Amino acid sequence: MVSLSFNGLSGKMPDDMCHHLPNLEALYLGTNELLGQIPKIINECKNLQVLALDYNQLSGSIPRSTGNLTALTELYLGGNNLEGEIPWEIGNLLNLEIFFAVDMRLTGLIPTSIGNLTNLKEIYLGPNFLEGEIPWAIGNIHSLEIFSAPNMSLNGEIPHSILNGSSLRVIYVMLNHLSGKLPDIRSDSNLEELHLWGNNLSGNIPESISNVSKLRNIALMANSFSGHIPNSLGNLKFLEELRLWKNKLTIKTNSNGEWSFFASLLNCKYLKVLDLSVNPLKGVLPTSISNLSQTLQVFSCADCRIEGTIPMEIGSLNNAIILELTNNELIGSIPTTIGGLTNLQYLGLSGNELQGSIPHDLCGLKGLFELSLDDNELDGPLPPCLGELTSMRKLHLSFNKLHSSIPFSLWSLKDILKVDLSSNYFNGSLPLEIGKLSVLQHLNLSMNSLSNDIPSTIGNLRDLQVLALSSNRFQGLIPTSFGDLIGRGDTKWRAFCELHKPIIHEKLRTVWST
Repeated sequence: MVSLSFNGLSGKMPDDMCHHLPNLEALYLGTNELLGQIPKIINECKNLQVLALDYNQLSGSIPRSTGNLTALTELYLGGNNLEGEIPWEIGNLLNLEIFFAVDMRLTGLIPTSIGNLTNLKEIYLGPNFLEGEIPWAIGNIHSLEIFSAPNMSLNGEIPHSILNGSSLRVIYVMLNHLSGKLPDIRSDSNLEELHLWGNNLSGNIPESISNVSKLRNIALMANSFSGHIPNSLGNLKFLEELRLWKNKLTIKTNSNGEWSFFASLLNCKYLKVLDLSVNPLKGVLPTSISNLSQTLQVFSCADCRIEGTIPMEIGSLNNAIILELTNNELIGSIPTTIGGLTNLQYLGLSGNELQGSIPHDLCGLKGLFELSLDDNELDGPLPPCLGELTSMRKLHLSFNKLHSSIPFSLWSLKDILKVDLSSNYFNGSLPLEIGKLSVLQHLNLSMNSLSNDIPSTIGNLRDLQVLALSSNRFQGLIPTSFGDLIGRGDTKWRAFCELHKPIIHEKLRTVWST
């Protein structure tokens, strides 16, 4: 193959390139700084099979004469400033296998002439500003393996013919305005990834999806699907990610109100992500949660109206990185078995009715980045061993019934960014060591019973953006060091202090006035 490749180019494309190189078969000019329009006489490169102009600064429109390059098998135009419509003549490129036209300013409809490209394997059309319906004619392309048209204004229904193409492996049409029901999919489909999230799709999830044996990734979140989540999804033995959050889905339950769905996932040995959040699932978490794959990394069921207790069997999710059960109706205590999930980086149990003390077992979560237990009914003292979680960056414990003094060890978390212990019953004083939290950005200790002087070392917290100390029993003067709390960049620093003796120093007044 006669090919030409350049790097580090800038300026305009030469108009006479094809005139001097009539036998050129491949032209690679991607990822340069080329300006101006694509020369219309590009059509003189009659033997051109690969044209790569992607990720430059080309402007204007896609020349209609591009349709004369009938030998083309690969056309890369994405990542430029091209605008206007995709020319109808693109349908003349009968040998085309890859069409890449993303991240531009293309408008109008997807031309139905694309349905003529019977050798097309991969087509990438978004993001752009395309609108209208997905042409049914694209379903005639039996060789199509990847159809990608995300983040645009496509509307109408998903053509049945596209989802049932014999070669289709991946479809990306998320973040559009597609509506209607999800079509049935043939059992002999080769589909591996189904990305339809962020549309207006409705109706039930069809049972036929469970017969598509090669499916690895199902992303249907942020739609309006309703009805039961099919138990038959457990037939998908290669399933790795199931994301159904923000729909109107429910789950079948047994006579005890426990979900039967988890038991059906026993065969999904490769499942890594299960996100069912923001659905009215109701019911009770079953002990069969232990059936979930040992490879599961993300388990999220926030805002699902789940009742009952958290089963101890949740400790079987040995590889979990994210465990999210916030904003439900859970009662009882935090299972001690969660402390055995040594890979956990985020634990979210806020917004429930959990009671009892915070288990010391949680101190085994050495890789924990964020702990959210706020808005529950937890009581007792704070485990001092939480100060050993040196990976923790965010601690949310507000709106509970925690009491006693704040453990001295907590102020040794030198890399922590946010601490919110507000609306509890903590007492005692704050140590000078609080000033060692050098990267702290948010500190909320309001609505407690903290007393004595405010440590002057708080003025060392130069990255602090929010300081809330109101509704405590602090005494004495506001430290003059507060005048050094300038925050980072243009961020406004805010301090809310209600003191027994509100004597404000001139330096502090200066900070507030600016």
